[in-house]
Amino acid sequence: MQKKLLAVSLLAFSSAALVGCGDKQPDCGSDTLSKTVTEKVGEELLSNMRNSDLKFADVADLVKQNHIELRNMREMSADEKNQTKTCAFSVSVQPVDGGSARYEAKDMSATIAIDSEGKEVVSTHPSIGYAVIKKMERVEVNNPSDEQKAYLEARKKKEQEKKEKEEQFKKQVLAVPADQYKFISSEDLTWLYLARNSKLDDKAMLNMVSAKYYNESDEFAKKDIEKSEIPAMKAKLQEYKALKYIKFVSSQSQLKTTFDTVSGDPVLNVFVPGAMPEKYDFDKQLYPLTIGGCDKDGLTNYFVGNNQNVKVEWLADTAVTNCQLKPKDEAQAREWNDIFKAEQYAFRHENYAVISLALNDELTEDGLLGATLVRVEVNYNGDKPLKLTTQ
Repeated sequence: MQKKLLAVSLLAFSSAALVGCGDKQPDCGSDTLSKTVTEKVGEELLSNMRNSDLKFADVADLVKQNHIELRNMREMSADEKNQTKTCAFSVSVQPVDGGSARYEAKDMSATIAIDSEGKEVVSTHPSIGYAVIKKMERVEVNNPSDEQKAYLEARKKKEQEKKEKEEQFKKQVLAVPADQYKFISSEDLTWLYLARNSKLDDKAMLNMVSAKYYNESDEFAKKDIEKSEIPAMKAKLQEYKALKYIKFVSSQSQLKTTFDTVSGDPVLNVFVPGAMPEKYDFDKQLYPLTIGGCDKDGLTNYFVGNNQNVKVEWLADTAVTNCQLKPKDEAQAREWNDIFKAEQYAFRHENYAVISLALNDELTEDGLLGATLVRVEVNYNGDKPLKLTTQ
């Protein structure tokens, strides 16, 4: 009985706390309502933000710069006795990175009441921020905010600087003679990766390049190996840091042909589909290579790796070769075609492609070796030997 009376008392107390004092009634045009809803939308946008170019001091700054505001605020229902109103409204957002567009989420609602202290209290759905974003529809274009104008101008400037930098890099890369590109082995690929990795400590690196250290279980013995091998490892890393122009082999079979690699180990041989010519383009009068990370209309990136899960990636956007083999006339095109078809499955002839890359100085955001595709050289070693290099 006492528990039941206690529950009734608590319910009565809660109801009394929600009821306001005096005759003051809530207003659907209230700043409190606007602030509560726009902040919730701002918090949701901030938590889902993926554009690293945008920086905001806090949620209030995000709300201001993205022009998050309530529009068409109106009363849906009212309870004067309990000093409560349910309000409907639209939420307008003009994202900084939204070009010149403005978006609205229509028919949203919230409840506003006057509490026992005469203050406005707003109640919304717990996920109103998410609901607003899901309901957003574009309602206006070509009337950009000042923030949108500034962002568009900054992005345009950044893209121009990037383009100029890429052109400069392209000239620099193309000025490097082909014979300065070094064949690499699987081991070399690991060293190149470690030389550009600023996150791994000396022990982690040594664990990747020293079988003796990797296989040693005694902690004292490992300490001794660290003292003797880490200085030499650091010196070697500096050498690989300076190594920028590399090449590897793509073949459908193991090759008996030997290549002089940096480490002296067997050359890195990874089959890359499309690295050898397959079909003549009669419209363009050339043989395109369909290798990934070259044709912007095809696979826009490609990577190869070794058994230590070290990968090097290149992108079509930065490739300095067009991956095309251009015969001087149709007669030569036919001559090449005869060789391509005859050697297509002649694995004993050790036909292969050599893929040349210019390495970035730092790893990509995904922790890969970043590179620029410079050229592809195809080699046919059958009855009619033929060596061709992409433009």
